[in-house]
Amino acid sequence: MRALVAAACIAIIAAVGYYFWSEYSTYRQAELRHAQYTSAVEKETCLAAVVAYEKHMTETVAANKFETAKPLRTKAERCAVVLQSKFGIEVVVGQYGARIITQ
Repeated sequence: MRALVAAACIAIIAAVGYYFWSEYSTYRQAELRHAQYTSAVEKETCLAAVVAYEKHMTETVAANKFETAKPLRTKAERCAVVLQSKFGIEVVVGQYGARIITQ
């Protein structure tokens, strides 16, 4: 009888351990997918900000309205730092535009 109770306890402990390990693995996989998605969105957002600044500057130089580009330049400069540090993409942001050097 003792052996039967011991075997039942071991089976219950193993089942509970398996359940919690499965839950933990599922959680870690979901967390990893979310981090990858967030990283991809951040990369695309920053690349779009740099391209938007470059396009705006192309139009701005022709119209000679540089003051309208300041918010876009600030965002492009912040994104240049993020792209360099997280993704290894070198971006040069200047007074008259921006260029993606490496991608």
